[in-house]
Amino acid sequence: LQGPSRLTCSAPQAALSWWGQADTFHLTGPQGASFAIAAGDTAWLTQGGWWQLSATGSNGCVFDTTLLVEVDTLAPEVAPTFDQPLTCAHPEASLQASALPEASVHYRWLAPTGAVLEGWQVTATAGGLYEVAAEDSLSGCLATDTLHLPAMLNPPQVVVLPVDTLAPPCVPDTVWLEAVPLQSGLAFQWLGPPNAMVGATTAPAVGVVAVGSYALVVTDTSSGCAWDTTLTVAQHTSGLQVTLFGESQIDCIRPEVSLVAAHDGSGTLVWLTPDGHFASIAGDTAVVDSPGTYIARVTDAFGCSASDTLVVAASFEAPQLSLPDSVARTCAPPEAMLVAVVAGADSVSLSWAHDGLPLPASGDTLVATDAGTYVLAATNLANGCVAFDTAVVWLDTVAPAVDAGQGATLTCAQPFAHLQGIVAGPAGALGLFWLSPNGDTLP
Repeated sequence: LQGPSRLTCSAPQAALSWWGQADTFHLTGPQGASFAIAAGDTAWLTQGGWWQLSATGSNGCVFDTTLLVEVDTLAPEVAPTFDQPLTCAHPEASLQASALPEASVHYRWLAPTGAVLEGWQVTATAGGLYEVAAEDSLSGCLATDTLHLPAMLNPPQVVVLPVDTLAPPCVPDTVWLEAVPLQSGLAFQWLGPPNAMVGATTAPAVGVVAVGSYALVVTDTSSGCAWDTTLTVAQHTSGLQVTLFGESQIDCIRPEVSLVAAHDGSGTLVWLTPDGHFASIAGDTAVVDSPGTYIARVTDAFGCSASDTLVVAASFEAPQLSLPDSVARTCAPPEAMLVAVVAGADSVSLSWAHDGLPLPASGDTLVATDAGTYVLAATNLANGCVAFDTAVVWLDTVAPAVDAGQGATLTCAQPFAHLQGIVAGPAGALGLFWLSPNGDTLP
């Protein structure tokens, strides 16, 4: 009995042949396979396992021979990965694939550009969907998988507000160069003459006090992609001055604050904000209801401007408050303990109410003797923000029903009696005992 010893993806059939002299031949195999064959025939096998050829002679003697046909049709398990997304800072990514058995696997990648790459590790320069095929060179079995390589190669999205164009050109005491980001995650860097800029040179807006050229470099921090531009400021002195006054924080106590611009009245006042919101504007006073940077700019007849900036922050953090949803008040003890967990603020004021009526308690623990709904209010004293939580106290005071049963008579002939009571009540453990006429407790 002779034939291939292995079935593979590239060779899914095995030709089994034999030779010998006998009257009849019979071939049996796995899963009950059994059929008679003639001398010189070829059997095509699609199942692995032990195959037995039985040759029977004219004298009834039987000769058996066997052959093991193994199966190797398991495709490799391929797992593609990449080390980093494509960005302007990292324009190349390493794609890697792993599969078992490693020694006999050949890898081929199909890039989104249509390019074919060879090897378990390749370098990618284009984002998109990559397909990797892993082929076992011994068995011909093939497995494929895909991965999506992210690419962040777009320049930052930003709008630079125009510099005042003047006749004659003018730089007032402070001119604000402003950029408005159209996406998050942008880093700003202003460059200019030495000692010519005031304020943070890494903010979207920067003040300048000298003529010259100022460069702005905007970088997308997630991708490393950068964009730059140059602004030119020319000279003209006007003597305009403006000072911005007002509260620097809005919160639950002060959801709106007023800003006042003090100036000599020789120019036209304009209120600006790149990221805040004005609730109302009336002349030199502006009411704001959103955190952000607020600018008061005064411009004279020559187009020269003076500006001042005030940053308004926001604080609307309420305390973190937690009460149990419900607590039972029982007969023993006849009260329920409500304990609150308060966090998230350094200074907190607490107040309790029962069924809508205020209680004198002001701590984080309350002993409740009445059923009902209890509400705890926690106020952040720093900003006036309030958090509420509710606990329901319910009565668990239903006594069990007990029946001592019928009495009995003690006699000389019957000096003892068997007493049996019946107890019914709420589910749970019940404490039972008998009390004798002389006051003793019987088990």
